[in-house]
Amino acid sequence: MRANGHRFLSTETPWTFRKRIIILVLGTLLLCLQHVPSVAGGSLDFSPPVKVMTQNLYVGADIFYPAGASTYDEFVQRFSYTVGVILHTNFRERAQAIAEEVALHRPHLIGLQEVYFIKVD
Repeated sequence: MRANGHRFLSTETPWTFRKRIIILVLGTLLLCLQHVPSVAGGSLDFSPPVKVMTQNLYVGADIFYPAGASTYDEFVQRFSYTVGVILHTNFRERAQAIAEEVALHRPHLIGLQEVYFIKVD
């Protein structure tokens, strides 16, 4: 769907979107196959079972808050506020806790949500 020559609600290309859907479907199928009996009457044996973990890597602030500014000065104020909140929430400390949890549970697959690469020069 397009609006004014731009993809509506997404900046992804159609191929990138398709790749994400294919990966999601294949992963879901793999997980579901653990519980499907085979045609011969036995069951598929995935020993040990696949362990999956999901983590939300929320950076601690609304990164789109500065985009709501109507003037340059307001943008600078909102941007400074957002960076301050991100620094205050100490992502490095939270990342260490996530790493410890991964080391403890040793999952085969980790799903990450709200992953951002933020670089300020």
